[in-house]
Amino acid sequence: MAPEIRPEVLEVVYEALLRECRFRARYRKRGESEIKEYEVSPLGLAFQDQLIYLVATLWDYADPLLLLLHRMEAAELLEKVIVPPKGFDFHRYVEAELHFPEGERPLRLTVLLEAQAAAHLAETPLSNDQELSEQPDGRLLVRATVADTAQLRWWLQGFGDKVEVVKPKGLREEFRAVSRRMAERYGEG
Repeated sequence: MAPEIRPEVLEVVYEALLRECRFRARYRKRGESEIKEYEVSPLGLAFQDQLIYLVATLWDYADPLLLLLHRMEAAELLEKVIVPPKGFDFHRYVEAELHFPEGERPLRLTVLLEAQAAAHLAETPLSNDQELSEQPDGRLLVRATVADTAQLRWWLQGFGDKVEVVKPKGLREEFRAVSRRMAERYGEG
């Protein structure tokens, strides 16, 4: 389930992004009871799973960071314009910070998925070059060029026994090893 975000906070964040102005936020870091106040320059929003991240800088610092919106207790617009860090590329930053790269190059992924598990891929493809083909056993063969990330592995593992990694060989071996360890852990006993 998605964590609850205060509607008044969300309204201020959207307004600040739209007007390209700063806001004051009361923010609680994970695991801390103390709420701290920050002056925030919003640069954009990034969505991952059920979480909404605000990419921002604080005060006059140039280093961007990620703030989770559900940890904001309060927010108030300020009449100060934001100054994005020189050379800042939002998409590159989000890719580096939220996609947890494992390898340097993209993977040409080939997986077999139960038809029910793969149904959403026709509407939301993995990549521009995605290919889907029905197999004689009813499964769908999915081929796509994807980033080699931890997030990819978590996504694939979420299908449990409804997915079979065919290629690349290294990823198949990785999944075989994980399956072996799981079988040992869940063995008869």
